Amino acid sequence: KIRFENQEWTDEQESITLVKTEGLVENPVFKDSIYTIDNQKIGYLIYNAFISNYEEELNQVFTNFKNNQVNSLILDLRYNSGGSTANAAILASMIYSSNTELLFARQRWNALWQGRFSNEALNENFRDQTLGGSSINSLGLNKIIIITESGTASASELLINGLAPYMDVVLVGDKTRGKNEFSLTLVDDPQSPDFPYLYRESRQSFINPNVQWGLQPIVGRFENSAGFSDFTAGFEPDVFYSEDPVNLGLLGQIDEPLLSLAISQLTGNSASMKFSVNNFEKVDDNIKGFLNLELR
Repeated sequence: KIRFENQEWTDEQESITLVKTEGLVENPVFKDSIYTIDNQKIGYLIYNAFISNYEEELNQVFTNFKNNQVNSLILDLRYNSGGSTANAAILASMIYSSNTELLFARQRWNALWQGRFSNEALNENFRDQTLGGSSINSLGLNKIIIITESGTASASELLINGLAPYMDVVLVGDKTRGKNEFSLTLVDDPQSPDFPYLYRESRQSFINPNVQWGLQPIVGRFENSAGFSDFTAGFEPDVFYSEDPVNLGLLGQIDEPLLSLAISQLTGNSASMKFSVNNFEKVDDNIKGFLNLELR
C-alpha cells in the first residue's frame, strides 16, 4: 500500500488474502421513500438494475406505496444500465397496470425470422404476477418522472419506451445511452429444447465442459405497442441536468439536485437545490511522484 504522510510518500509491503464469494447478487432496490409535498404523496425509488432475484422486495415497495396512498412516482434510473426484460415488464406493471392484455414490448427480428415466431413468443405483455407468483401491486398512474443519466440503458430504456404509449413519461437528467437491441446467448448445448445451442440457466449441466466460450449476438430490437423502436441516439431529457461530481448531494434528500428537479415537475414549484462550495488547496509538489506509481 502507499501512504502519504508529512508531505512524503512511503511504499509499504503488505499481503492480504482475498476470499471469493460465488453467486453474490446486489440488491437493486437501493432506496425508497415517500414524501408529502403540497398535498401530494410522492413515492421515490432508486432502482439500480433489472434483476429478477429481488422482485418480491420490489413488489413490497409498491405495496408500501399503495398502502400509503402514493399518487405520484419518481423512478431514479440514473445508475441503471439494464438487465432482465421480464423484470422491466413487471416494474412497468407495478407502475401502470397489471392488465395482461396490454402489450408492453415486442421483439422485432429481421424479415427472414420475424414470421417464424408466434405473437406469444414475440410479445412481452404487462403482468399481474411476479415470476415468483405473487400478485403485483399496481399504482395505476398516468404520469411518472424518471431520472436518467448517460449510463441509463437497455432495459431502463425499454421501460421508458414501453410506458410511453400509455402514460406521460417525463425524463429529468441527461440523455440515455440508446441501446434498443436484444441478444441471445449461445453455448455448446445442441440439445437445448427451445432452440439448439440457446443458453438456459436450468441446463448449465448439459453444456459441453470442454468448450469454455459462448456467443452473444445482437439479433433484434424492442419496439413498444405503438411500433416505435428508433432510440439508438438515446432519449433526450425533458429537463436537462448533468450531475456535478463536486456537488452530488445526498441520494434521497429532497434538495439533491436531480430529485429536487424531479419534484418540481410534480408540484410546479421551483427546484430547491442545495449546493456546497468546495475549496481545494494547492497540493505539494511531492504529489508528482504519484504519476510514477505502478499497480502491482
